[in-house]
Amino acid sequence: MSELVILIIRHGHRLDEDPNGPDFLSWMSNTENRWYDPPLTSLGKQQAKQAGHHLASLIFSRRLEPSTPPALTALASRRNGRPTSKAPASQVTLLVSPLLRTLQTAEEMVAALPGATVQVVPGLCECAAAVAEYGLQNLKVLSEEEIQVEFPRLPLAKNSVPSSTLPQTFNDTLKWLVRQGPGQYILVSHREGINSMFSGSRLPTPYCCFARFELLPGDSRFRLTSLTTNEGQSIPFQQNSRVPRALKADSMETSKGRRSSSSSASRSGSSESYQRKQINVGVNTGQRAEQKNSAKY
Repeated sequence: MSELVILIIRHGHRLDEDPNGPDFLSWMSNTENRWYDPPLTSLGKQQAKQAGHHLASLIFSRRLEPSTPPALTALASRRNGRPTSKAPASQVTLLVSPLLRTLQTAEEMVAALPGATVQVVPGLCECAAAVAEYGLQNLKVLSEEEIQVEFPRLPLAKNSVPSSTLPQTFNDTLKWLVRQGPGQYILVSHREGINSMFSGSRLPTPYCCFARFELLPGDSRFRLTSLTTNEGQSIPFQQNSRVPRALKADSMETSKGRRSSSSSASRSGSSESYQRKQINVGVNTGQRAEQKNSAKY
């Protein structure tokens, strides 16, 4: 295997996209300051479960041969006092954004992947609209201890690497994976991350879609080679002559400078968009309910 493959799986249907659903008002009343971190709906969990079955079929048929980043196994080995950095060939490690919707998506997926483990990577949420807007350092996400409590069924990697030692931005995560060398890595992240790696027209990215990017030896650009639903149905997309986006810090649209100039165009009408109006996250529940029409979370 001479190429680097990154398979990005988008999370499932999020609760704030279903304001008329039975759980929306309850979530709004108890969300406190975590308005930007909605959970999945029951539909979203079903989508994630189907994504797990589809991923299992790709692995079983050897159309995908997942890798664990060598840096993770090396760090875990040092923490555990073992000299080896070689991961078991059969191990599947999902690299997951620390937001609720991606953690819940991974939790549903691994039910179809016996022996799979999860490694939380902070940088995988930095591309999400709200996090890109306000900054990861300014928003509370679940700590490793909180994840263990809230997700007892989530198989966090034994001797999981502290998230503070891992990339803190989406672009740095891509660069970090490139440094790992050839391999096939599975990411559970957000559609903004998928679109930031693609320089054609904006991609259709339904919930729990699979976007496969490849980086050939000697190249510095990823190419999107496959885009499918969580059931494996192909999603048409059009590439242009400059298709893959270069791995440069200033080429990713998560940079603050480009965010301000492109946010209206890139987020308008999107299911994960929100107006740029500042939200007072410290207001009481009644005020938050009144504000829900002026901002999409």
